[in-house]
Amino acid sequence: MRSQGYGKKVLECFLAQHPQTILEIDPLTTEIANRRLRFYQSLGFVENSYSHAHPSYHSEISDHELVVLSSKKIISNEQYVIFLNDLKNIVMILN
Repeated sequence: MRSQGYGKKVLECFLAQHPQTILEIDPLTTEIANRRLRFYQSLGFVENSYSHAHPSYHSEISDHELVVLSSKKIISNEQYVIFLNDLKNIVMILN
C-alpha cells in the first residue's frame, strides 16, 4: 500500500480539520528519515529548531531525540512548551 498516495490524502483531510498540527519524526540520520521529512514538507510542514527529547515509555529506557515539525509555520517557544506539556501530561501521562 506504500506510494499510492493514501497517507497524503488522509493527512490532507486531517490538516483541513486541524490546521495547527505538531508532530515528531526520527532524527535525519537515515535515508528513510529524510524521505519522511520530505513527505511532511510536501504537506506544508516545517522543521522547528527546538532541541527535543521524546520521553521514554519505560523508566529503564532513556528519552530519545526527535525532530519537531509543525504545519505551515514554525511554532513559538510558548507553543512548544504547551506541546511538550501536553505530550508529557496527556499523551504519555508521566505526571
